[in-house]
Amino acid sequence: MELKLLRTNPAVGRSLELTRGSKIYQAYGALVHRYWPVLPSDRSYNISLSHDRRFLWYRVAKVCTRTIFAALDEGGITLDADHPMGCYYSPKRFQDYFKFAFVRNPWDRLASCWRDKVLDRNYFNLTPSQRQSLNQFEAFVDWVSTKDLEACDRHLRLQCRLIDLNHVDFVGRFESFENDFRAVATRIDLPLSKIPHENVSASSPRLIDIYDDQTIKGVADLYARDIAIFGYDFRHGSD
Repeated sequence: MELKLLRTNPAVGRSLELTRGSKIYQAYGALVHRYWPVLPSDRSYNISLSHDRRFLWYRVAKVCTRTIFAALDEGGITLDADHPMGCYYSPKRFQDYFKFAFVRNPWDRLASCWRDKVLDRNYFNLTPSQRQSLNQFEAFVDWVSTKDLEACDRHLRLQCRLIDLNHVDFVGRFESFENDFRAVATRIDLPLSKIPHENVSASSPRLIDIYDDQTIKGVADLYARDIAIFGYDFRHGSD
């Protein structure tokens, strides 16, 4: 029996707290995974979906998620699963849905995470001494190297682990977001006169001003799979 998810109301505003519908969806996925491990996906993903427009979006943190949410809201699309985390889902159940994701140059993505989550705010709940130490980007890269990038915080996790690569129809890029998102909008019948830009830093430093040879190599080692799978190199950043 298909689970009838409770619809969320974008007008209320979106937060990082799970909506009731998202909690139901997440709990349902975990339950299915527990008792019928062959049926759902072998990994959990952060996904949003619309039954009406028949699409499923694998959300990759630090890759235009707020902009995409804003565009969906402005286009009048109400999501059935709004902002759930760690969802197991049935690929067979959604095999005829349009499934998409967006990725970003790993060097650029990690630098953006450092600026936003360490310099601008204490997202990782660091002690004062830890945060002071991580004000140096080299120290931040070393700190990230101690994490399990398969399963750590979504802002640091490998992008290839945030997308079900066996069941994705379209992978757009941060670097060509406007063109790629227009392709997605056409596919999901989303009215799009202009693309809203959310959470954009007005004065982000260039990658060349943040990285040196050591940190370039450090990130290359940490995110080697993302770099290989999505075809990135250091020169293809946002600078």
